[in-house]
Amino acid sequence: MLNRSCMDCHSNRTVWPWYSFVAPMSWLVERDVHEGRTHMNLSEWDQYTFEKRQKLLADIASVVKNGEMPLQQYTLIHRNAKLSEADTDVLYTWARVQRRRMKAALKVVPTKGSKADGTADGGAGSPGLEYEKRFWRREYLRARFGTAQ
Repeated sequence: MLNRSCMDCHSNRTVWPWYSFVAPMSWLVERDVHEGRTHMNLSEWDQYTFEKRQKLLADIASVVKNGEMPLQQYTLIHRNAKLSEADTDVLYTWARVQRRRMKAALKVVPTKGSKADGTADGGAGSPGLEYEKRFWRREYLRARFGTAQ
């Protein structure tokens, strides 16, 4: 579903159709892909911070549920990219579940020099806590395929 509806504009794996090399269509296609990648590039997902991933997953759920993505000008030409109602529900639910899993995977671990209540024993401004984050992709693979590869 992501491959057929999202990856052309939201990844580095864009399949450039013939008309993307002919002006003025090339200008429109390049603009849409540039804007898509600027907002969210799935090829660079692992480089995003925890907070950015959380926001992007919320955005995915919102724009899919509201029918804002994929763009109408894209689905007019790429009819198989149009999301059915079932596709929309699956993608919406997936994004929400991933946000919850990411939040659950975030654990606060006391570090040396910290008290049980999370306050630091020494060093002004030192929170005395470190955040252990599980790798998002690993969590997705475990949920999707039952294993972390």
